[in-house]
Amino acid sequence: MNEVSGLCEGCYRNIEEIAQWWDMTNAQRSDVMTKLSEREQSLFD
Repeated sequence: MNEVSGLCEGCYRNIEEIAQWWDMTNAQRSDVMTKLSEREQSLFD
């Protein structure tokens, strides 16, 4: 986990998303997935 962003440096999800992943609906997972590329870029800017 990145200490500054609070995101996993491998999958770019936050701890809440990781913990809830298996309980999320497909739509909720899709919403998270659409944010991952943007989050990845923010870590390298």
